[in-house]
Amino acid sequence: MLYEVTNQNYEIDFAPADETAEILQNVRTILLTEKGTCPLYREFGINSGLLDFPISIAQNKIAAELATQISIFEPRCKLQKVTCTPNLDGTLKISAFIEI
Repeated sequence: MLYEVTNQNYEIDFAPADETAEILQNVRTILLTEKGTCPLYREFGINSGLLDFPISIAQNKIAAELATQISIFEPRCKLQKVTCTPNLDGTLKISAFIEI
């Protein structure tokens, strides 16, 4: 089944109801974590410098980095597609579509 995970803020569930909820939360955590900010695990997360590229290039670079991060930190799912949509407030909405 295909699920959409975005970089929109969310509340952490310390007791996910099932494995699917746990996997979705883990992918969202990868997507929301800036690489280099996790103490003792500096390689975890997405390089925020990728956001400085034009959307079409950033989307491809983010997809490649996210695929690598998911394969390392959440191998129970597979990244199928990534889309990037600019918001009016200057932020970028990143949607990752994963298969569990």
